[in-house]
Amino acid sequence: LHQGLDHSLANITVNDAMTPTPIICYADESLERVMTKMVDNNIRHLPVVYKDELEGMLSITDIVEELLKKAKFENKLLKTIFRTGQKKWKWNNNL
Repeated sequence: LHQGLDHSLANITVNDAMTPTPIICYADESLERVMTKMVDNNIRHLPVVYKDELEGMLSITDIVEELLKKAKFENKLLKTIFRTGQKKWKWNNNL
């Protein structure tokens, strides 16, 4: 063991420390539903299950990254709509 670590940790297994029946999410669940699970249960990581097999882990960071991508896309779309709308407005007012 690394110096400074509690030597009693050498006798503790992962099985002793793990959550035996973790809350899980499914690959086809919405992010909104999964976020609710995470908030309601105060957890930051969820195992992702698909067809009764572990597919991976989902973290709060993964969700925030997806929300940020969505927000950036919507921001860009709104800016485009606004600019297009402004041009049409100017054109209509020049008549």
